[in-house]
Amino acid sequence: MSKLDYNYKKIFFKLKGQGDPLLLLHGNTASSRMFRPVMGFLARHFRLILVDYPGHGRSDRIKDFPLDYWYANGLMVANLLDHLKLKQVNIIGCSGGALVGLNIALERPDLVRRLIADSFEGDHSRNSYVNSLAAQRYLARKKIGARLFWFYNHGHDWRRIVDQDTRMMLDFHSRIGSFFHRDIAELHAPVLLTGSRKDEFLPDIAGIYAELAGHIGSTAAIRLFDDGHHPAMLSNARAFSSTALDFFSQPEQA
Repeated sequence: MSKLDYNYKKIFFKLKGQGDPLLLLHGNTASSRMFRPVMGFLARHFRLILVDYPGHGRSDRIKDFPLDYWYANGLMVANLLDHLKLKQVNIIGCSGGALVGLNIALERPDLVRRLIADSFEGDHSRNSYVNSLAAQRYLARKKIGARLFWFYNHGHDWRRIVDQDTRMMLDFHSRIGSFFHRDIAELHAPVLLTGSRKDEFLPDIAGIYAELAGHIGSTAAIRLFDDGHHPAMLSNARAFSSTALDFFSQPEQA
């Protein structure tokens, strides 16, 4: 187990497997442990880089999550890649991790070779999701599956992380709204947008992705799975892993 010193906090990261580097970025209220179901398969093909954002998982806790959460965590992960002296890394970002990965690709294109952005809500926060967020989280806390997921990812203080994330998302929606500091059209790395057509949190994911891919241009592609739920990376693990291998094995464009 390794720790990165960042902003006076210890940030957990782990390297696993052999091959070209593949960075896995977890979603909101999760940690790098969320990738356990696919980690063994991916580690046979890549050198995995796993990291817990500040305040999550096995990283030090923080008083409040940064308001510009996905941008701030993008800068932190870029610092980790610099620390590891890595360039041109493949990335899979899952749910909120997709937003972190896209921020890295926009701010530090030298670090990113190819990026899969899975199960996320586009380039800005949406009323349809945020307006029901607090109620959804309240109901989720009563379900044993959600409680076990959060406990597995964070330990006994999981309620603190969930509450911090809920406050951050509500504040972000009312005060900022846009997930990126740069125009998404500035994205240079090839990006694959993945998701499930039955995503319970993103019922219009096909429309969101089509609009986003139109802004990104020719470097963007879309792969939607007919079945599964949120996130597609885990609910369609076998098909997703095959898709990821194909995408990352593609040669560089001239």
